[in-house]
Amino acid sequence: MNRTNEINKTKKIILICVTTIFIGILLYAGPGHDHGDSAFENNSGAWTEIELSEHQIKNLRMETALVRRHNFYETIKVPMMLNSVHGSRATAQGFLLEGSDILKVKTGLRVTIKLDILPNRTFVGRISYIDNMIDPRTRLYYIYATINTPVPSNGMGLKGEMVVQTTPLNSALGVPIEALQGEFGGYFVFVKCGNHFERRQVVIGHRMGDIIEIKEGLARDEEIVTTGAYQLRFATGTPIKNEDDCDDH
Repeated sequence: MNRTNEINKTKKIILICVTTIFIGILLYAGPGHDHGDSAFENNSGAWTEIELSEHQIKNLRMETALVRRHNFYETIKVPMMLNSVHGSRATAQGFLLEGSDILKVKTGLRVTIKLDILPNRTFVGRISYIDNMIDPRTRLYYIYATINTPVPSNGMGLKGEMVVQTTPLNSALGVPIEALQGEFGGYFVFVKCGNHFERRQVVIGHRMGDIIEIKEGLARDEEIVTTGAYQLRFATGTPIKNEDDCDDH
């Protein structure tokens, strides 16, 4: 009998604990909290613009950037080494694996070079010579660039990476890649205007490094969310029904 009473008492304690935790979760995720139902990600998907409080914005720890123009280039990355250094002049030898990329490399193309031991410095030059024959043993083409910026005087043999800028593209609007959000084959970003955040569909183009081209959907100097963009998808907020100044793009 005492054994049965102890079991029943234990069951009651467990039930009380579970109920308390459940109520706590409901209160924690209630209206106005960042972990409640998102105005952007609700089932209806009706809202493209919301307003957040200063407290919510602070909790998201977001960072923003302005939409601006960038010069986009198609690039080829090539392993390289410094094979000659004479005073202020140096030559870099690049190793390009057989394939169609060799057809894109022409003399005179601009290159940027990063050395492994100097990752924070960039050296600039141009392609000066291209071997027309592939090395039958390594299956590599050798390309050479004359470097126009000073390199370490004892740098012969240093290894790194050469980025060859091939066909230049038109100057276009671009945003950091971390601002871009994807959904159902499309893309969007969050445009910030004060405490208002608009979910804006965009059409993307070329990518160069950490910058992605925006063909449609944004205007120059609009402020977009970078760090915190994903978390913003699930933030609560006050839906905005009417058009406002943020839409004057």
